[in-house]
Amino acid sequence: TLREVANLEVHVDVSTDTATRCSNEELDHLLIGLVLETLDQRMALTIRERMIEGKPFVEIVRATSHAPVGDGHELESITVVVERNGGEVATAERRGGGIELILSLPITPIPAAPSL
Repeated sequence: TLREVANLEVHVDVSTDTATRCSNEELDHLLIGLVLETLDQRMALTIRERMIEGKPFVEIVRATSHAPVGDGHELESITVVVERNGGEVATAERRGGGIELILSLPITPIPAAPSL
């Protein structure tokens, strides 16, 4: 698991029936990329639901003490996946210091199972 290779704290505050347009593989890619980019420092991942301009989104927020050092390849790859699925990537300074990378993905309805 990601916790075995990184100094990682995880907070999940979404319903188990929440879905985005991302496939399972794309979600794995996003989470692994967020961790790989910042292996040299302690980080916290928060996954939460949020309304943006009246529409529901899932936000994956990575909080770290400073910006990652490196070539930015992971961030480029993350951005492509997020934007391809109708989302946005942003950064913000944290109160008390540090930086957040915020992935916002629109929530999509889960199709109802066909009735028999």
